[in-house]
Amino acid sequence: MPDFGTGPAARLERLGQGDVLTVRSGSTVRRYRVTQVAHLEKEGLDLEAIFDRTGPARLHVITCGGRFDQATHTYEENLVVVGVPLR
Repeated sequence: MPDFGTGPAARLERLGQGDVLTVRSGSTVRRYRVTQVAHLEKEGLDLEAIFDRTGPARLHVITCGGRFDQATHTYEENLVVVGVPLR
């Protein structure tokens, strides 16, 4: 947002398939190999598919993306990054 500038999630747009994404939570560090980066319209975000717990473990990171609409103070898209754990 213009009032706050870009945050760390803005760098997610630079990721591509095969890149490594590192997630830190306290003293825990986990690394994931990026398998997909998708720009989806807000209405196109399939939450059931994203939060499906069947199949192999994977990480989904969802943030705002695309053009920022000054009139509504919202972004037009969501950016979804999918990764699988590195062992």
